[in-house]
Amino acid sequence: MTYERNFDLLNSKFKELFFPTIVASIAGNFAILADAFFISSLWVPVICL
Repeated sequence: MTYERNFDLLNSKFKELFFPTIVASIAGNFAILADAFFISSLWVPVICL
């Protein structure tokens, strides 16, 4: 009985937190990508001098 209750609780929390975790991970990766593009656009004029 306790096993079923724990499994249901764990499963519901997993379903509740799975999508926000994926979205936060994707947002972090996009932030790193945007930062890389921004820094590279700033460094290109300095390197070409």
